[in-house]
Amino acid sequence: MPIYEYKCISCSHVMEKILPYSESHSLQKCNACGSQANKILSASNIGTGHAGPEKPEPSNPQGEASGITIHNSKFEGCDVGISAPKGAKLNLKGNEFINVKKPLEYRDK
Repeated sequence: MPIYEYKCISCSHVMEKILPYSESHSLQKCNACGSQANKILSASNIGTGHAGPEKPEPSNPQGEASGITIHNSKFEGCDVGISAPKGAKLNLKGNEFINVKKPLEYRDK
């Protein structure tokens, strides 16, 4: 089952939930304060999605992550388009953001 991230509208706590897709859009309660949490699109549920003719970046030979690649994706009607950990190496090309309050947000974890 996929992992989805939700961000509390009250306290901004970000939490992960493992849910079937059919339940991913249902309202969720914040684990920290109990308020409503909205689904956010993040690196954990995008993975290293890649579209287009370019090849994905190879992984680092030392075993470190090479970063997050998101190309030619459309984000529409959400609070946060892409949520990534601080310091993450992002490779973003050709993405479209429509009615997105924060196209990119860096978070502590």
